[in-house]
Amino acid sequence: DASMGAVYLFDEAERLRLGVSEGLPRLPAWQTVRLGEGFVGRVAEAAEPRIAERLSAEERAASGGLLREAQSAVALPLGGEGGLLGLVLLAHAQTDYFRPETLPFLDLVAGQVSLAVRNARAYLQSEELAIAEERARIAREIHDGVAQSLAFSALKLDLVTRLLASDPAKAEAELSATRATLREMIKELRRSIFALRPIDLEHHGLAETLRRYCQDYAQQNSLRLELDLGPLPLLSTKSELMLFRIFQEAMHN
Repeated sequence: DASMGAVYLFDEAERLRLGVSEGLPRLPAWQTVRLGEGFVGRVAEAAEPRIAERLSAEERAASGGLLREAQSAVALPLGGEGGLLGLVLLAHAQTDYFRPETLPFLDLVAGQVSLAVRNARAYLQSEELAIAEERARIAREIHDGVAQSLAFSALKLDLVTRLLASDPAKAEAELSATRATLREMIKELRRSIFALRPIDLEHHGLAETLRRYCQDYAQQNSLRLELDLGPLPLLSTKSELMLFRIFQEAMHN
C-alpha cells in the first residue's frame, strides 16, 4: 500500500541511478545518488534493509527532491552474484507507515526484483554478444570477398594503364575481365545487403520466413529455387532464429 516507489540501479560510475518510479517526482536523467548520501545512499552503503519511520527535512532534501512529499520510507538492497545491483525504495506521506514485521515479505519481493534485473542484464549481454559475432562475420565476409576483389581489380587497372601504349588489345582484354569482376562484386554486395535485411520470425513463423527468403533469394540471384518443407516442431523464437541463420549461411555458401 505504499503510495510511492522506485527502483535504483548502480551505473558504470558506481552511483545509484533512478531506473523506474511511481508516484514520485520525475528527476533529470543525469541526477544520481552517491553511496552514503541521504537515506537511499546510506542503505546502499550498509547493504541492509532499513526503515525510516520519520524522514527528517535533511533526508528529504538529500534525496534531490525525490522524497519531498514523503514522511516515511523503507529501502531494500537488491543483491546480485557480483555484489549489490541497486535498491528498491518505498515511501508514504504518513509517518510510521512501514512496520518492521513487513521486512521479510518486502525482502522476498526485492529478491524477485533482483532476479528480474539479473535476467534482463543477461539477456542484453547475450544480445550484445550476438551483435558482435554478426559484425565479425560481416567483416570476415567483406575482407575475404569484396575487399580482395577490389584490390585485385585495382591491380588489373594498373596493368591496363601500362598496357594501353604497348599492347592495346591485351589492355582491352584485361579491362573486360576487370569489368566482369566488378559486376560480380556488385552482385556479391547486393547478396550481402539482402542477407542483412531484418527478418520477422515472430510475425511470420519459421516456415513462412523460409519461403519468403527463398523467393527473394531466387530473384536476387536469377535462380529457380524450390523449397520442400515437412511438418516443423514447436520451437522457441531463439531456436527458430538460429536455424534460419544456419539455413541462410548454407544458401550463401
